[in-house]
Amino acid sequence: AKKVAEVAAESLLVAAIKKLEDELKSDTLAIDEINTSLHKFLGRNDITLERQEAGRYQLKRGGVIARNLSEGEKTAISLIYFFSKIQENDALIANQIIILDDPISSFDSNHLFNASSLIKKSSEGAKQLFLLTHNFWFFKQVRDWMIKKNGKDTDPDISNFYLVKQGVLADAGNSLTKFHSEYHYVFNTVLNYQDI
Repeated sequence: AKKVAEVAAESLLVAAIKKLEDELKSDTLAIDEINTSLHKFLGRNDITLERQEAGRYQLKRGGVIARNLSEGEKTAISLIYFFSKIQENDALIANQIIILDDPISSFDSNHLFNASSLIKKSSEGAKQLFLLTHNFWFFKQVRDWMIKKNGKDTDPDISNFYLVKQGVLADAGNSLTKFHSEYHYVFNTVLNYQDI
């Protein structure tokens, strides 16, 4: 009976070790994916995420602890981390509703394009995608992508673009959905004030 108990205990120990090794391997793969995405996004590979003891992680720049990250670097890291987290444990993107609130607030024009591309690629096939932004250039990128994706090239009036005015959600209107410059929207807003 003692021998049977020892064999059972050893079997449980082997299974626990295998489970931990498997988790560590998938964790390492996730870190590698995050680092690859981060390097592509930033256009350089000086910032990396490294696994530490006791399941912790550390951001390093040039091999030393990364300090004083710019707001753009922090936003890029959080956006990439967000998309890696929603895909873990073999989660199906088709079952997910994704809401991003101004994910580009601290980016320059190059990083705006990278963010647009990352969001487009990472949310492809999502059940629903809500993007909130104050940036017209980013809105235009998403608007054009959504119009093509939904096959509405011929009629941008049939869209799901909204605007919040004085706390009320309303259709975005032609000045935002049909034109490629925010000046049309500004002019339209001024014109509407004149008509009041």
